[in-house]
Amino acid sequence: MRNAYGSAWAEFYDIEFTLGMEKYYADAKMIFEYEAFFDEFGRWEIEDYKLDSIHEVTIYSEDGNEIKPDKELVDAMYKEVWNSSKHNDKIEQAIMDDIEFV
Repeated sequence: MRNAYGSAWAEFYDIEFTLGMEKYYADAKMIFEYEAFFDEFGRWEIEDYKLDSIHEVTIYSEDGNEIKPDKELVDAMYKEVWNSSKHNDKIEQAIMDDIEFV
């Protein structure tokens, strides 16, 4: 069985999230570490992935003004990414793209 270990970049645009009663939007690049294996059907299966780091975060208020990202805002943004199937699909696609080079 072939295994793959690595890290993949995923870029996110217009992440919509809330903190308290305020709505925000963000763009960010994140790196995820992953483990995958080549299954008996000849397909790569992602076994696990986790956040390695967050880069180039830009956060906007609901009215479009850029806000300096602080830990609380970045944590709320990441929570939205982690809990959203749409964003998880993007992470998994970035991993599959990276595996092609393994």
